[in-house]
Amino acid sequence: STRKESSAASDVYKRQLKKIRQTALTCRKIKNLSKMTEGAIPEAKDIYLNGRYQGQDYQLDISSDLLVGSIHIPAAENELLSVDLERLHLKKAEQTDDIEIDPRDLPEIQLNVDELKFDELTVNDVAIDILRSERGLLFDPITFKAVKLEAQGRGSWQLDKEKQAHSNFQLSFKSSDIEDSLRSFGTSSALKNSDAVVETIIRWPAAPHQIDLEMATGISHIDLGPGLVKDVEPGA
Repeated sequence: STRKESSAASDVYKRQLKKIRQTALTCRKIKNLSKMTEGAIPEAKDIYLNGRYQGQDYQLDISSDLLVGSIHIPAAENELLSVDLERLHLKKAEQTDDIEIDPRDLPEIQLNVDELKFDELTVNDVAIDILRSERGLLFDPITFKAVKLEAQGRGSWQLDKEKQAHSNFQLSFKSSDIEDSLRSFGTSSALKNSDAVVETIIRWPAAPHQIDLEMATGISHIDLGPGLVKDVEPGA
């Protein structure tokens, strides 16, 4: 019954917003946004909200220095809440005991982002279906693009019996030029003019926005096409 209560509580997002016929709000800054999201979303500035009904559904347009887009709240309870953003800027959150987000309390969402920045990493055409499970959330499917790269996969954010968060992702990357793709992620490659397919499984004992590569474990399989090896000394 606990899970049913949590599921019902998360549906309150839809019901409460649909009670508001129309709204417009402008504010310069939301000071506690970073704390409420464990640092994943920095302090937002110059926020503008405009909510209104479109038929039986509710539309909330949002604009700030961190995100621009809209939230579509369907009248039907069995339809996913839809979030369509032109841009979204996030940063790696710090693990903290002060505020813990329970993924079981979050709503199901169909998320689309044209440009997603996570710290210094930028990806485009992000599409994720976020679905509830008994222990948290499932991300299935996940797709996104970067420079000469396409990715797809699935993942999860779930709690164990001790209510410790765990993230688990299975991703497949296909690059038509691994050097250019890695350069866009802020790293380098010894290969030039080579395509690549990377299959990876990665997990860490925290929420997705609290990723810590030092604590992460996993396995990857890399299939490289023909190319050139750079910076090789003659006779090496």
